[in-house]
Amino acid sequence: MIELITFGTESLVKDIGKIHRESLVDAITDITGMHNTVFLSYIDIDGRTTKYYLEKLKIEFNLSDTELLLISEKKDYYLTRHLYRDIYPIPEQIEMLNFLGEKYSLIITSNSGKESTIRLLNIMGITNIFQHILTNNDVDNPKPDPEIFIRALEITGTAINNMLIIEKSKVGQTAAKKVGSPLICVTDPEILTVEYIENIMKNT
Repeated sequence: MIELITFGTESLVKDIGKIHRESLVDAITDITGMHNTVFLSYIDIDGRTTKYYLEKLKIEFNLSDTELLLISEKKDYYLTRHLYRDIYPIPEQIEMLNFLGEKYSLIITSNSGKESTIRLLNIMGITNIFQHILTNNDVDNPKPDPEIFIRALEITGTAINNMLIIEKSKVGQTAAKKVGSPLICVTDPEILTVEYIENIMKNT
């Protein structure tokens, strides 16, 4: 029986992966002066951390640690601008999460940092719905490693088969499959309704 539901932020917020990517691309262009066509192929929309991509770019383009730090800070600046401009609360989603929160424990499992994740949830108006907010700051190994889901099981005392994982990103789905808990692979956050989720639960 499902007791715990975890949500990756991409499964709740439409285009958040694209927003992270655009923010990072703009930051790299600003700090290095490289045209985005030079490095764009190195950055996918798959849910990996900013640190992962910066390490790839450091090796490929011989970037300094100072440049990496400046890119990371600039990326956070652009991300904040995007969040406040492009993200807004969705009443139907809040209603859905509140309903689920009365029946199940809900946890955010994000590959983003704690600060940006909480900022996003605050803008959406859903922060207080979740029992815990786990981010890449809470684990040594972010997705596609399953550590963040194992952490969710540990802090709630939930059995593997009693945790439902909802993920849109490629790395989130990969990490979830390594855990072995029931998984909903989301193509669009708009498909998530109470009826949709609970119907899938009945068939798992």
